Amino acid sequence: MIPELGQLALAVALCLALAQAVLGLAGAARGDSIWMDATRPAARGQFVFVATAFGCLAYAFASNDFSVAYVESNSNSMLPLHYRISGVWGGHEGSMLLWLLMLGLWTFGVTLFSRHLPREMVARVLGVMGLVSTGFLLFILFTSNPFLRRFPVSVSRSRFPSPSQRSSAAGSMRLGRAGRGPGRQPHGVFSP
Repeated sequence: MIPELGQLALAVALCLALAQAVLGLAGAARGDSIWMDATRPAARGQFVFVATAFGCLAYAFASNDFSVAYVESNSNSMLPLHYRISGVWGGHEGSMLLWLLMLGLWTFGVTLFSRHLPREMVARVLGVMGLVSTGFLLFILFTSNPFLRRFPVSVSRSRFPSPSQRSSAAGSMRLGRAGRGPGRQPHGVFSP
Protein backbone atom coordinates (compact mmCIF):
# COMPACT_ATOMS: atom_id res chain seq x y z
CA MET A 1 0.00 0.00 0.00
CA ILE A 2 2.86 2.38 0.74
CA PRO A 3 4.31 2.19 -2.81
CA GLU A 4 0.88 3.01 -4.22
CA LEU A 5 0.80 6.10 -1.97
CA GLY A 6 4.19 7.09 -3.37
CA GLN A 7 2.88 6.62 -6.90
CA LEU A 8 -0.17 8.74 -6.08
CA ALA A 9 2.03 11.42 -4.51
CA LEU A 10 4.08 11.63 -7.71
CA ALA A 11 0.89 11.97 -9.78
CA VAL A 12 -0.38 14.79 -7.55
CA ALA A 13 3.05 16.45 -7.70
CA LEU A 14 2.82 16.32 -11.50
CA CYS A 15 -0.55 18.08 -11.43
CA LEU A 16 0.83 20.75 -9.09
CA ALA A 17 3.94 21.21 -11.24
CA LEU A 18 1.74 21.73 -14.30
CA ALA A 19 -0.37 24.24 -12.40
CA GLN A 20 2.76 25.99 -11.14
CA ALA A 21 4.17 26.26 -14.67
CA VAL A 22 0.97 27.41 -16.37
CA LEU A 23 -0.16 29.79 -13.65
CA GLY A 24 3.28 31.30 -13.21
CA LEU A 25 4.09 31.89 -16.87
CA ALA A 26 0.58 32.77 -18.06
CA GLY A 27 -0.09 34.92 -15.00
CA ALA A 28 3.09 36.91 -15.59
CA ALA A 29 2.28 37.30 -19.29
CA ARG A 30 -1.27 38.48 -18.59
CA GLY A 31 -0.41 40.51 -15.50
CA ASP A 32 -2.94 38.49 -13.46
CA SER A 33 -1.97 38.80 -9.80
CA ILE A 34 -4.28 35.97 -8.68
CA TRP A 35 -2.55 33.50 -11.00
CA MET A 36 0.90 34.74 -10.04
CA ASP A 37 0.07 34.41 -6.34
CA ALA A 38 -1.12 30.82 -6.90
CA THR A 39 2.35 29.67 -7.98
CA ARG A 40 3.79 29.77 -4.46
CA PRO A 41 1.27 27.33 -2.90
CA ALA A 42 1.52 25.07 -5.95
CA ALA A 43 5.31 24.95 -5.63
CA ARG A 44 5.12 24.23 -1.91
CA GLY A 45 2.56 21.50 -2.46
CA GLN A 46 4.70 19.95 -5.17
CA PHE A 47 7.64 19.77 -2.77
CA VAL A 48 5.48 18.16 -0.08
CA PHE A 49 4.22 15.47 -2.45
CA VAL A 50 7.65 14.72 -3.93
CA ALA A 51 9.04 14.45 -0.38
CA THR A 52 6.16 12.10 0.47
CA ALA A 53 6.99 9.93 -2.54
CA PHE A 54 10.66 9.84 -1.54
CA GLY A 55 9.67 8.90 2.00
CA CYS A 56 7.46 6.10 0.69
CA LEU A 57 10.35 4.72 -1.35
CA ALA A 58 12.66 4.95 1.67
CA TYR A 59 10.07 3.08 3.73
CA ALA A 60 9.89 0.35 1.07
CA PHE A 61 13.67 -0.06 1.33
CA ALA A 62 13.66 0.02 5.14
CA SER A 63 10.89 -2.58 5.39
CA ASN A 64 12.39 -4.85 2.69
CA ASP A 65 9.36 -4.61 0.41
CA PHE A 66 10.67 -6.83 -2.38
CA SER A 67 7.39 -6.63 -4.27
CA VAL A 68 8.72 -3.27 -5.55
CA ALA A 69 11.00 -4.07 -8.48
CA TYR A 70 13.41 -1.23 -7.70
CA VAL A 71 13.81 -2.41 -4.09
CA GLU A 72 14.31 -5.99 -5.23
CA SER A 73 17.09 -5.03 -7.61
CA ASN A 74 18.90 -2.59 -5.29
CA SER A 75 18.57 -4.00 -1.79
CA ASN A 76 19.20 -7.04 0.34
CA SER A 77 17.49 -8.14 3.53
CA MET A 78 20.88 -8.75 5.16
CA LEU A 79 22.03 -5.14 4.79
CA PRO A 80 22.08 -2.83 7.80
CA LEU A 81 19.39 -0.14 7.80
CA HIS A 82 21.70 2.74 6.83
CA TYR A 83 22.83 0.83 3.70
CA ARG A 84 19.24 0.03 2.76
CA ILE A 85 18.29 3.70 3.12
CA SER A 86 21.23 4.77 0.97
CA GLY A 87 20.03 2.24 -1.59
CA VAL A 88 17.05 4.52 -2.21
CA TRP A 89 19.18 6.71 -4.48
CA GLY A 90 21.61 3.94 -5.46
CA GLY A 91 19.95 3.20 -8.80
CA HIS A 92 18.64 5.24 -11.70
CA GLU A 93 15.02 5.58 -10.56
CA GLY A 94 15.88 6.58 -7.02
CA SER A 95 18.56 9.04 -8.04
CA MET A 96 16.08 10.71 -10.41
CA LEU A 97 13.62 10.96 -7.53
CA LEU A 98 16.34 12.40 -5.27
CA TRP A 99 17.21 14.95 -7.95
CA LEU A 100 13.55 15.91 -8.18
CA LEU A 101 13.42 16.23 -4.39
CA MET A 102 16.41 18.60 -4.46
CA LEU A 103 14.78 20.64 -7.24
CA GLY A 104 11.60 20.80 -5.16
CA LEU A 105 13.61 21.93 -2.14
CA TRP A 106 15.19 24.76 -4.14
CA THR A 107 11.77 25.71 -5.51
CA PHE A 108 10.42 25.75 -1.98
CA GLY A 109 13.34 27.99 -1.03
CA VAL A 110 12.44 30.40 -3.83
CA THR A 111 8.89 30.62 -2.49
CA LEU A 112 10.18 31.50 0.97
CA PHE A 113 13.02 33.89 0.25
CA SER A 114 11.78 35.85 -2.76
CA ARG A 115 9.30 38.18 -1.07
CA HIS A 116 11.44 41.24 -1.83
CA LEU A 117 11.58 40.50 -5.59
CA PRO A 118 9.02 41.73 -8.13
CA ARG A 119 5.93 39.52 -8.38
CA GLU A 120 6.24 39.01 -12.17
CA MET A 121 9.84 37.88 -11.91
CA VAL A 122 9.10 35.39 -9.14
CA ALA A 123 6.12 34.04 -11.10
CA ARG A 124 8.30 33.51 -14.18
CA VAL A 125 11.07 31.85 -12.16
CA LEU A 126 8.61 29.52 -10.44
CA GLY A 127 6.90 28.87 -13.79
CA VAL A 128 10.17 27.76 -15.39
CA MET A 129 11.01 25.63 -12.35
CA GLY A 130 7.55 24.11 -12.67
CA LEU A 131 8.22 23.28 -16.33
CA VAL A 132 11.48 21.55 -15.43
CA SER A 133 9.75 19.64 -12.63
CA THR A 134 6.95 18.66 -15.01
CA GLY A 135 9.46 17.20 -17.44
CA PHE A 136 11.21 15.18 -14.78
CA LEU A 137 7.95 13.99 -13.22
CA LEU A 138 6.70 12.83 -16.62
CA PHE A 139 9.98 11.02 -17.19
CA ILE A 140 9.86 9.36 -13.77
CA LEU A 141 6.21 8.35 -13.98
CA PHE A 142 6.23 6.98 -17.52
CA THR A 143 9.72 5.65 -18.21
CA SER A 144 11.62 5.30 -14.93
CA ASN A 145 9.08 4.57 -12.21
CA PRO A 146 10.60 3.49 -8.88
CA PHE A 147 7.23 2.18 -7.59
CA LEU A 148 6.56 -0.56 -10.14
CA ARG A 149 5.40 -3.77 -8.50
CA ARG A 150 6.68 -7.21 -9.34
CA PHE A 151 4.15 -9.99 -8.80
CA PRO A 152 4.43 -12.71 -7.64
CA VAL A 153 7.27 -12.02 -5.25
CA SER A 154 9.83 -14.78 -5.51
CA VAL A 155 13.01 -15.16 -3.49
CA SER A 156 14.62 -17.14 -6.28
CA ARG A 157 14.34 -14.17 -8.65
CA SER A 158 16.11 -11.89 -6.22
CA ARG A 159 19.58 -10.73 -7.21
CA PHE A 160 20.76 -11.33 -3.68
CA PRO A 161 20.34 -14.85 -2.32
CA SER A 162 18.69 -15.46 1.00
CA PRO A 163 20.82 -16.70 3.92
CA SER A 164 19.61 -20.29 3.44
CA GLN A 165 20.49 -20.14 -0.25
CA ARG A 166 23.92 -18.77 0.62
CA SER A 167 24.61 -21.51 3.17
CA SER A 168 23.57 -24.25 0.75
CA ALA A 169 25.72 -22.69 -1.97
CA ALA A 170 28.67 -22.51 0.42
CA GLY A 171 28.16 -26.17 1.31
CA SER A 172 28.13 -27.21 -2.32
CA MET A 173 31.28 -25.18 -2.94
CA ARG A 174 33.03 -27.01 -0.09
CA LEU A 175 31.94 -30.36 -1.50
CA GLY A 176 32.96 -29.39 -5.01
CA ARG A 177 36.45 -28.43 -3.93
CA ALA A 178 37.07 -31.69 -2.08
CA GLY A 179 40.07 -33.50 -3.46
CA ARG A 180 41.44 -30.57 -5.44
CA GLY A 181 43.24 -28.91 -2.56
CA PRO A 182 42.66 -25.45 -1.10
CA GLY A 183 42.18 -22.69 -3.64
CA ARG A 184 42.48 -24.86 -6.72
CA GLN A 185 39.75 -24.62 -9.33
CA PRO A 186 39.18 -26.77 -12.40
CA HIS A 187 40.22 -25.25 -15.73
CA GLY A 188 37.90 -22.41 -16.85
CA VAL A 189 36.39 -21.70 -13.43
CA PHE A 190 37.22 -18.37 -11.84
CA SER A 191 37.33 -17.96 -8.12
CA PRO A 192 35.64 -14.92 -6.54
